[in-house]
Amino acid sequence: MAQQPVPTPASGWVTFAGWMLVIAGIWQAFIGFLGVLSDNFFIAGEDYILRLDVTTWGWIHMAIGLLLFVVGCFVWVGKTWANVLGILAAAISAMTLFAWLPWYPLFAITVIVADVLVIFGLAAHGGEVGTKG
Repeated sequence: MAQQPVPTPASGWVTFAGWMLVIAGIWQAFIGFLGVLSDNFFIAGEDYILRLDVTTWGWIHMAIGLLLFVVGCFVWVGKTWANVLGILAAAISAMTLFAWLPWYPLFAITVIVADVLVIFGLAAHGGEVGTKG
């Protein structure tokens, strides 16, 4: 007989983390798409240390968005390896958005907060979701 998931308080955090990964992935891909379409959509100061073109940032955000979306789907399915990859993907996302703050600070801070909640949910409760045997 197939093993069925056992609902625990941890499963709520893991489900939340999966949703936030998917939503953050969609946000990142959308912002990346805007950056690729128009170099003039985002404006940053001239004295910023990471002087990448907006189109380059757009491709970076689209790649990270796809990664977050796919990992979020696997977190929903309950794959253990997806918890570890979700923590890594959320950390990469947060670091990238921190470097991207001058272009769109409100968006960056919002997704960084979501990434921190994902890291907490998966790190603190990812291993607690059990199965009924």
